[in-house]
Amino acid sequence: MPGKYKLLEDFMRKAPKHVTNITLSFEQIELIIRTSLPRSAYKYRQWWENQKNNIKRPQAKAWMDAGFKVDKVDLHGGLVKFVKTLGLFSLVSR
Repeated sequence: MPGKYKLLEDFMRKAPKHVTNITLSFEQIELIIRTSLPRSAYKYRQWWENQKNNIKRPQAKAWMDAGFKVDKVDLHGGLVKFVKTLGLFSLVSR
């Protein structure tokens, strides 16, 4: 059975090719994954880190496998901006 973050990966994979960034509120992510984010997602920026060794970080694996990385996290506002990646380089649309 795939983990809850597989739903986030699927959502991000469905983004049109011209979309270079996706900004979601924590609440929107919870709707996508159909459950609450852990408290640490609300409290610690490290929870949102892009990690190459993400075996124990299913959330990072989800967005990275979908071809995105976290660009900015606003813990106070409850927002996260993901940007599309292309190999070593990222497309950043601000």
